[in-house]
Amino acid sequence: MKGISWFLLLSLVCFNAQAWSPQGHEFLSRQIYQHLSPKEKRFYDQILATSPYGQGAEGMAGLSAWPDTVRKQKVADVFHSWGVSPPAALESFLSADSSTWHYQNHYIYARTGRACELRDRGELREALLTLDDSLKRARDSKQMAILLGFYLHLLEDLHQPLHTFAVVDASCHSDRGGNDVCLKKDGRGQCEYNLHQMWDQGFGLWSEQIPVHLMASKIEKPLYLRDEIDAWLKEGPALKSKIYPASQSGYFDPLYLARSRQLVRERAELAISRGTRLLETLYRIQTGRE
Repeated sequence: MKGISWFLLLSLVCFNAQAWSPQGHEFLSRQIYQHLSPKEKRFYDQILATSPYGQGAEGMAGLSAWPDTVRKQKVADVFHSWGVSPPAALESFLSADSSTWHYQNHYIYARTGRACELRDRGELREALLTLDDSLKRARDSKQMAILLGFYLHLLEDLHQPLHTFAVVDASCHSDRGGNDVCLKKDGRGQCEYNLHQMWDQGFGLWSEQIPVHLMASKIEKPLYLRDEIDAWLKEGPALKSKIYPASQSGYFDPLYLARSRQLVRERAELAISRGTRLLETLYRIQTGRE
């Protein structure tokens, strides 16, 4: 796929892509599971057994892609549909759906002489931290499966840069994390493919077996999300110059495509490494081994 063309790449994009594509979430969570120790796998298999997706790497993969299918349902209804009550920590979220959990926009402004009054409705940070706390306290395996699915999914979303920032133009218009950057229009002049979709699809890499080179070796010191999340949320905005070329034609430069594919690899490797270590920490807390 080294010589992939933009025509072929565009043909790989799924309409209405949300967050990393299902293939992206499945790939990342499958890798996270495979890097757990045998004891950790047995622990998570007990949780995964209560979900419709089953145990093992494939079960974790399916569970992590699942949250996009319920993002328009009220959070309370999601738990009740599984026959379990939501944890008390999620009380403030229960009457709304989870669609705003998938992003946390840091606004990067164009140079203008006036301030733009834009409010970030994204709840990625708050939702992830609440899920993290809830998973550490949960005792019901089915409740933990729901929490785990959301937790993995949102952690992976955090590593898709366009889920963490948006660019604001001189007219105070946000591009909604690249959703309003159109790369190809259809015959009616409507946008067919946008920048956000291209990044969700990983520039075609999810259809390949991405080599994972940067996995950190097991570290005895636990990794705590609350200590790291703010630094991690700053990584996406720092990549703005790599994601947005100087001109519209830059999106079709073969070098842009090659660099973007490499950046997807790097973000995937970070998500896998961090996800593995966070699940190791959760295992220690739940089993009293911390």
